[in-house]
Amino acid sequence: MTRAAVFEDPNTPDWTGQALAAIEAAALAGKPFDAYALTKGGLEAPAHPSMWGQLFKEASRAKIIRKVGYHESSRPGRSRGVCAVWQGASA
Repeated sequence: MTRAAVFEDPNTPDWTGQALAAIEAAALAGKPFDAYALTKGGLEAPAHPSMWGQLFKEASRAKIIRKVGYHESSRPGRSRGVCAVWQGASA
């Protein structure tokens, strides 16, 4: 997986690897999810918000997930901005 190394802190665990594992677990559950659902499930937020886009893009290209729509974000501070909703590719 390609990663935005500029944004990763070398003193912290591999966020990209942890995030990919969280996406795979969510995909296997078969229910729709978004990035905020992953953080509510225990994944720490990335060092920079732009890291989410690359992560979901790579997981989609790897056929782990597929986009199933959009909705208003429930993340505090997003002012109900629109975000993508994903589901496991095999669901």
